[in-house]
Amino acid sequence: MGGRRFAGALRLVPGLLGLVPARFGLVPALLGLGPALLGLAGCADPFGVERHRLGPPRIAALGVVDGQARAALWSGLGLFHDRAPRWAWTLDGEPIGEGFAAPIPADAPEGAELRLDAEVEGEALSARLSLRGDGAPFEVSRHEVLLGADLSVDDRLDREGQPVEVGVGAEAAARLRVEDRGGRSVRWMLAGPDGALLELDADQVDLLRHTVLYKDGDLLRRARGPARVYSTLALAIDGAGQNAWRWIDVAMGMDSAPTRVGQRLLSLEGELPEADVVDVILSKDDAALPLGLRVELLGAAAGAPPDHPCATDGLLSLDELAEGRCTRDEVDGQRFWLRLR
Repeated sequence: MGGRRFAGALRLVPGLLGLVPARFGLVPALLGLGPALLGLAGCADPFGVERHRLGPPRIAALGVVDGQARAALWSGLGLFHDRAPRWAWTLDGEPIGEGFAAPIPADAPEGAELRLDAEVEGEALSARLSLRGDGAPFEVSRHEVLLGADLSVDDRLDREGQPVEVGVGAEAAARLRVEDRGGRSVRWMLAGPDGALLELDADQVDLLRHTVLYKDGDLLRRARGPARVYSTLALAIDGAGQNAWRWIDVAMGMDSAPTRVGQRLLSLEGELPEADVVDVILSKDDAALPLGLRVELLGAAAGAPPDHPCATDGLLSLDELAEGRCTRDEVDGQRFWLRLR
C-alpha cells in the first residue's frame, strides 16, 4: 500500500464549491480537528477535508480513558500505521509521558490543559483540552435500511431500519445509532475514500456504500463503492473535555459475512472454534482493507498467552492498532490472542 492515502476522497467532495447542503444533514464548511470537534481550547490547523471524512493524518480524538491520556491517531492510510507515531504529552506544560498512553497524575487539577504533540506519518500535529476525567463509554447499534432516491432527512426519517449484527445487503444503507449519548454531541467520521455519511438526527447517521455528490441542493451523482467492510469513527463530546469514541465496522454488500470482534469486523481465515478467545497470526496484506492485515485462525486460545509489546495479556486490540500503538511491521508474522465475545 505504501504511500497511498485516503485524501483522494477529496475529489468527490468538492466542498469548496458549496456542494453539501445542510438540509441533507451535512455541513457545508470544510474543517479538520477544531475546537468544536473536541471541546478544545486550541488545536492543529484545520485540514481541507469534509468533516464526515477522516482524510489525511490527524488527531481524530483526544481524551482520558481509564485514567490515562489517550488519542486516536489516524494515519491517512487505513486502520493501521506503517510509521510509528511519536507522542509527547504535557499537563499545564509539564511532561507526563511519551507513548501511546500517559497516566494522568492523581493530583492533577480539574481544568488543567492536557496537550498532545504528535508526529503521524511524518506530519507534526497537536491538540489540547481541559482535563475533566474519563468520558463515559457508549454503544452503537447497526440497522439495515432501504433508502429511496430522495436522500433528504424527512424522507430518511420515514424509513424504518431493521437491527443487524454485522452488515447490510447490496442495495441497503446502514443506520448507525448511539444508544447512550447522555446529552453529548456525536461527530461521525468515515475512514476511506468510498461511501458517505448522512446525519439523520442527534443519535443517528446513515452510512451509504455510495459516494454522493450534490450541487445547489440537487443530487448530481450517486456512485456505488465496492462491497467490503466500511469503518466509521464516532466521537462523543460534551464540550468540557470528557470525550469518548468508538470505531464501528459495517459489512456492506459482502457475500460472506465477516466475524464480529466487539464493534469491529474481521475476515478470519480458518475454521472458527466455539471459543470466546482465539489464537491468530497476523500478516501484512495491502488488499485486506481497512485493517491492512490478514488474520489466520490457529484455534481456540489455550495455555500461556503470547508475550508481545503490542498486546495486553496477550490480547490484541484492533482499535489500538488503528490508533497507532503498533505498526504493521511490528505485528507482521506475530501470534496474538483475539477476544471474539
